[in-house]
Amino acid sequence: MKTMRWASLVAFLVLLLVLAACAAQPTAIPSTAGEQPTVPAIPDPAAEQEAALPFAEEDVSHAIALSQMRGHLSVSLPLWEAGNYELAAAHASHPLAELFPIVEDELKAVNADAALRSALDAYLKLAGADGDAAKVKTAHQAVLGAVDAAEQALIGSWVDDATFQGEVIRGLLEGVEEEYAEAVTDGKIGELVEYQDALGFLTAARQHYEAIEAEVKAEHPKEHEEIEEQFIKLEAALPGVTPPAEVVAPDEIEEHIGELVAELSEAVGLEAEATLSPVEIIAAIREKVEGSLEEYKEGKNDEAYELAASAYLNGFEKIEADMVAKGGQELMETLEIQFKDLRDGIKAGKPPADLEQLASEINANLDKAEALLK
Repeated sequence: MKTMRWASLVAFLVLLLVLAACAAQPTAIPSTAGEQPTVPAIPDPAAEQEAALPFAEEDVSHAIALSQMRGHLSVSLPLWEAGNYELAAAHASHPLAELFPIVEDELKAVNADAALRSALDAYLKLAGADGDAAKVKTAHQAVLGAVDAAEQALIGSWVDDATFQGEVIRGLLEGVEEEYAEAVTDGKIGELVEYQDALGFLTAARQHYEAIEAEVKAEHPKEHEEIEEQFIKLEAALPGVTPPAEVVAPDEIEEHIGELVAELSEAVGLEAEATLSPVEIIAAIREKVEGSLEEYKEGKNDEAYELAASAYLNGFEKIEADMVAKGGQELMETLEIQFKDLRDGIKAGKPPADLEQLASEINANLDKAEALLK
């Protein structure tokens, strides 16, 4: 009997241990696949655009700068032929003084900077005075060839890409809109140089469209007809270096460009541009200026220059026309000079304290621009 009681007790203890072990196991909870919940990713528009486009924003900016060189040069020669040497020289100087620095480092990296600089300088020396017409025309052709070679060296792989060409055309037409708005005051051409800048940029935009015209016409005939119609209207408004007797209003130019870009976007698949207010654009400009200084202090001069150039080309230029329309011509011109001084200061390796002071002055004037445009 005693043996049986001990056996029963042992069996009871074993049962308790088994039950305790079962209780320690986690209770199975039904699930679809045992997966952990995921947090939805936050879209990054900049990353999405970079993934969508095989070329970089800098490629487009460089192509626009080189094309604006062509634009200035295209109006310089007829001015020289008309005996207007002062204006001919003014347009011949812009590529070297304002646009060449934007692409200089990249050209230097592929050993293509010296040829372009030399050709620009050679033509500039001839454009400001009377001389041998054959010699001037030869120098003009040479400098256009040098611009073509520079473009091939920097962005040759994208020259035949319709979307890339479309982005360049859009950038050039934005320049047309801005320069034309600056040129017109009270229904008259008050700033002849700006009018001629607009003409040159339009000429360059047309040349870029001609490079993809056959493709667009074959694949998007309706859009091509609309694009061609708007080009014709713009060319009628800017027929040559001498303005027409009847000046087209800037709003009408803006409308033609808007319609042209809309059709071009349909045809070649341009990325939609974010619509930013002047205040948002100014905020982006400030950020780039600040970033430029930070890169400069770290010894990253190329990156600093790119940011400073972008602050002007991809930021300030977008509000210039609005500033002029609201009576801010003098403020706009002051800021133009200051942005150039910032780029030149980075190129020259000026002390960071000097550039910080300049950036402070830029920001003070941006405060005035923001108040003007609100």
